[in-house]
Amino acid sequence: MPVSEAIELAAVKDLFLAAPAQLAAQHGIEVAEVSGLTVTAVRDMPSNSMLDRVLGVGLEAPADEAALDEICAWFEQRGVDLFVSVAPVARPAALPAWLAGRGFEPAWAWMKFVRGVVPLPEPEHALVVEHVEPADAGAFGRIVTTAFGMPGWVGEWLAALPGRRGWTVHVAREDGIAVGAAGFYVEGGAAYFTLGSVLPEHRGKGVQRALFAARIRDAAALGCEVLVTDTGVQEPGKPSFSYANILRVGFEEQYARPNYVRRATRG
Repeated sequence: MPVSEAIELAAVKDLFLAAPAQLAAQHGIEVAEVSGLTVTAVRDMPSNSMLDRVLGVGLEAPADEAALDEICAWFEQRGVDLFVSVAPVARPAALPAWLAGRGFEPAWAWMKFVRGVVPLPEPEHALVVEHVEPADAGAFGRIVTTAFGMPGWVGEWLAALPGRRGWTVHVAREDGIAVGAAGFYVEGGAAYFTLGSVLPEHRGKGVQRALFAARIRDAAALGCEVLVTDTGVQEPGKPSFSYANILRVGFEEQYARPNYVRRATRG
């Protein structure tokens, strides 16, 4: 499996494992292995391409139609849409046709980016980027959920990441006020950058660049050699500030990864 896929899988799986048990039961936060593949779902966010997914299809071994049917059934039982990412190296070549035959439709594709650990210049402004300790995890969760328009209880879930093995989490402050947040997950010399968020009223001030600079520095200190991130591909008439920020800090496009979605029967 390519490093860029393996580190994402590890990070997403651990994100779900981090969910507090009571919160997971209340909102249907689940991670499981179905037919040898990792599946993640959130009952109370039943159509989210970042959360309701099967990971690594066709990468460790060629995909299997029977396995796809079992995975589709697992999501259907929960009333949750199923998003499938198909990396360029996924096998077999017939996989997109198999998905189409099971009612999947194209969704917004993602672009994978990679970078080395050459540092960025320190920001020349008043922003201060700090590591988030467990006692201050609430601010991190609030910023991410506000920036992404997610329910408040997701912030409680994300607050479990600071201090967790493999995770490094930052908050950016302006005049002492938390205005941005981001994190990364490390495994086997690679880091997956995720959850980069800036409060709407503080965008355009270089907050994302400051968060990237801190993460790159800290990932290098942890022995990482490869940094990975992703965002939605650019589409005509749909500007992506995230995409531009990623390129500006030295990440390079690796490949576009199509996504497909199968809508569950609900109600």
